[in-house]
Amino acid sequence: MTPDDADRLFPAELQTKLLGLLVDRRRLAPLQVNITPLVQYFYSGVVRYNNTLVHELTIQSRIVGPEDVETYETLFVFDEQGAKIQVLDETPSDAG
Repeated sequence: MTPDDADRLFPAELQTKLLGLLVDRRRLAPLQVNITPLVQYFYSGVVRYNNTLVHELTIQSRIVGPEDVETYETLFVFDEQGAKIQVLDETPSDAG
């Protein structure tokens, strides 16, 4: 999924919330207006979770430090309106 796909699929407000959760967990550098965040989206579609249909999205994020790059994969589920967001899985990735 490209950033353009994410832009079409999810409202900017929801994307900002999700990225903000990554920043809060120190899995992404603080967001800046003119800098594109180092993320990649993997949308799994609508799935059943706790007897409710939700969207499932994994975001791979990176933090570039002075000596290394840290890569994370974080799994989110959220309702159609994006009002209820849950972080299900937070695992370091071997991709970085």
